[in-house]
Amino acid sequence: MNMKLIDTLQSIPVASLVLSPLNVRKTGGQSVEDLAASIQAQGLIQNLTVTPIEGKGKFEVVAGGRRWRALRQLIQSKALPKDYAVPCRIVSAEEAKEISLSENVIRAAMHPADQFEAFKALVDAGTPIEDVAARFGVTPLVVRQRLKLANVSPALVAWFREDEITLEQMMALAVTDDHATQARVWAAAVNSWQKTPAELRAALTESDVRDSDKRAKYIGAEAYERAGGLLRRDLFSDEVYFTDAVLLDRLVEEKLARAAERVRKEGWGWVEPRAQVEYSELYTFGRLAPTRREPTKQELAKLARLEEKEVQLQEEGSAEDVSDERLEVIQTALDSLAEKREAIEDARIVDDPAARANAGALVLLGHDGKVRIERGLVRRVERTSSRRETTHAEGGENVPSKPKEKSAFSDALTRRLTAERTLALRAVLAAQPAHALTVLVHSLVLATFYHDTRSPLVVTIKDESALPRSGVDADKTKATEALHALRSELQSVLPVNAEDVWAWMTSQDQATQLCYLAYCIAPALNVMQDRASSSQTTSGRPLDAVPSLVALLGLDMADWWQASAENFFSSVSKATLLDAVREGKGNEAVYRIEKMKKADMVVAAATALDGARWLPSLLR
Repeated sequence: MNMKLIDTLQSIPVASLVLSPLNVRKTGGQSVEDLAASIQAQGLIQNLTVTPIEGKGKFEVVAGGRRWRALRQLIQSKALPKDYAVPCRIVSAEEAKEISLSENVIRAAMHPADQFEAFKALVDAGTPIEDVAARFGVTPLVVRQRLKLANVSPALVAWFREDEITLEQMMALAVTDDHATQARVWAAAVNSWQKTPAELRAALTESDVRDSDKRAKYIGAEAYERAGGLLRRDLFSDEVYFTDAVLLDRLVEEKLARAAERVRKEGWGWVEPRAQVEYSELYTFGRLAPTRREPTKQELAKLARLEEKEVQLQEEGSAEDVSDERLEVIQTALDSLAEKREAIEDARIVDDPAARANAGALVLLGHDGKVRIERGLVRRVERTSSRRETTHAEGGENVPSKPKEKSAFSDALTRRLTAERTLALRAVLAAQPAHALTVLVHSLVLATFYHDTRSPLVVTIKDESALPRSGVDADKTKATEALHALRSELQSVLPVNAEDVWAWMTSQDQATQLCYLAYCIAPALNVMQDRASSSQTTSGRPLDAVPSLVALLGLDMADWWQASAENFFSSVSKATLLDAVREGKGNEAVYRIEKMKKADMVVAAATALDGARWLPSLLR
């Protein structure tokens, strides 16, 4: 035996260790699975004690058998590399039996609070964090985490020693170094749900701004710190908090103002920066219609040829004997003609500084922390300016408009005659479905894009877009972004004034009218359910047609939604969570996370299913 090795501390690969028959503990103690989870999260706290095997280059573990088993389990599950090494104290065979008995029988287990304070004592004595980490076989981050826990209020640490506070709760309380705040929040948590780590953490950081907030994303930690702001880093959840919300708001305001100044140089009549905006507010604006020059002779000739070709294709497609294959070819050709016509129309759009001066732009901060600019907006007062009761003479003076002439008919006769006209219009409209579409879409466009209720057709669409009690922030969803983009596209070609919509609408083809109809009725769609019934919502609305509607529209929710910790996994049981991972990634992925605590399992599940297009049964 090499006597130079005896009573030394060396780093030895786990693969070179075997369990010694001298290891006296056979039963009892923390489970290997729980110990493995602890080692994976916090590293190996205590070294193993080993004795050399003569001539084999291996070592027997005489103290730390469960730690050895837990390490092997982590290596087998690929949580640790095959060549992972751990600190080991090497002793002689004569000492081995006594050491094993002393470690497993005589000595009581060290409480985690003792570990925190021991680490703190070493660092306070001047030992660098990296040296402490190397000495105990953990990462520097683990050392910092334990130092953070050691800084929790002594009163709370005492309750932790008495098992009145859990380790997870201690981690949440450690998000702040203010002992008074820690004590106040803990005392205020009178209900069990208030004592969950998530609620404690939220209470301690309620005045802070998380780094996931759009304002924090927009400014960035570096610029915020340069301006004198302080960051609070949660070592246990990877969250970073901006502690000075007032400073952050000022930085956002200043940066948006600079962005607005750049947009103002484009010649818009007004530009407003907005850090906070309700998307519904955008609906109160009209859109500046593009200014088009007169088409050239060449463009007129191209448009005529395109129209002639379109008529030929439509006639061919309406023939009774046309095959499905030929119909597909015809439709592709019609789409190509439409694109060419659109390209000609786009080429006619010209810059109009005078028109731009009568419109404006909003410089908005999007939920993703990026600037979004809405150009060509026309305020309602600007849209209705043409309806003022004064006109301007050529010399520039205001001239009162002519007074309205008094009607020759009495009020009763007026009602009677117009009622007759209403009935007649109903009869004629009912017999002309093509014009019925025009009248319907005109009414919906006035209400949706102009907030104007002066249409002769009284139609009300119940806007269900808010989805109350859903718990979903609709403005942050991919679906709402798509709706906003579509609205901008549709609104960009509408007339500025509501009075001009009728003439514009009657000049559009049926396909265009249907586009506006689809957009206007979409907010009235509601298939939200509650847990009480799978066939009805809380308002009793039947949902039997939902599968048929989904099939008709070709909806695949995987294109619009992805399961995350926030929107799904934190709201289901462990069993449901594991079933989801099993469906999306198979049993091997389940084996890697099934022994984790719920909070860690939630994060691991979201990571495992990222990009897998997995959907819960309700969304399939």
